[in-house]
Amino acid sequence: MRVMLLFLQSDSEARMCKSTLHLQISRGPHTRTGMFFLFVFAPILMSGAQEAHRGDMKLRRDYQNEIQKEVCERAFGWLRASESKLAACAAVSTSTARAICERGESDNIDHELGLLKSMNCFESEVLGQLDGGDLVKVLDRASQRGWKPDEDSAAMPLPKGGQHNAKGERFQEGDDQLSANCSQYFREIMRQFSGPPFNAGDQWTDGDCSADCFMKRIQKVASTPGGEWRRVDESDAQDLANKGVLVEGVSHYADGHGHLATVFPNSAGADLSQIPGNGPLVRDGNEHPPESQADGRLYPGTWGAIKASKAFDYSRNRPFWYVWVPSTKKI
Repeated sequence: MRVMLLFLQSDSEARMCKSTLHLQISRGPHTRTGMFFLFVFAPILMSGAQEAHRGDMKLRRDYQNEIQKEVCERAFGWLRASESKLAACAAVSTSTARAICERGESDNIDHELGLLKSMNCFESEVLGQLDGGDLVKVLDRASQRGWKPDEDSAAMPLPKGGQHNAKGERFQEGDDQLSANCSQYFREIMRQFSGPPFNAGDQWTDGDCSADCFMKRIQKVASTPGGEWRRVDESDAQDLANKGVLVEGVSHYADGHGHLATVFPNSAGADLSQIPGNGPLVRDGNEHPPESQADGRLYPGTWGAIKASKAFDYSRNRPFWYVWVPSTKKI
């Protein structure tokens, strides 16, 4: 069970810090105070946290039994309260007390996440009823793991701001470009759909499959009646992504390599005619350097979104566009 403790910094100042305590059933005023908090204030905090949550983690909608439901809802309320209190720790004026506050809240979060996972409390990381905003979150999470400096490295966040070399450092003349990340970016998108209700297969997260390999797999599945990929016209790709549908562009070049890019929702309602290039907005995990562009500008497909003609070489081979059918459930 958990209680809240007030750490007084001075006679006129009090900061809230939280600690996980085990309340023992015993007699005395301390137990009565703890139980009073537990039954009066804790339900209010948990209810508010559940009402306010709009994050990526969502509780499942069906439970095996009432015990699982009760445990999940309580732990989820504690988790959200701990996240809020961790943010509030920054306001604690004394460095020692601030460090205690942050450590305590971090420990609470780890404990509550472990409980939630052990009880199978969460829905799939991405819910079945996607909209454009949900798809943006999917693509942003993929950008958090969309880059590997080499095959043996752990997945890392794609760098931001300006042009970078293959090590993720500021680009200098003669450096190798930050490129060839499109297959890793695609894997990280599909990993988020690996659980129910989508159940994306391992063939879409295969670490040994290159962009060309994924392209061939998508095209083969799309040629099969009832397959999970279906070809669509480029003119429809943006509208579909705006509705939350996963649309992948693929292309193959004569030198033997392929390229992938995911259509990025225009959820902000931007005037796309003012954005340079042709085709839908895409993100592919690559930086497209100035020397590869007719206008001599850098086009990063890492965190923002660029027009498809800036990511694909339309003069060599225009991309084909494919919808991942499981993402169309609500349409």
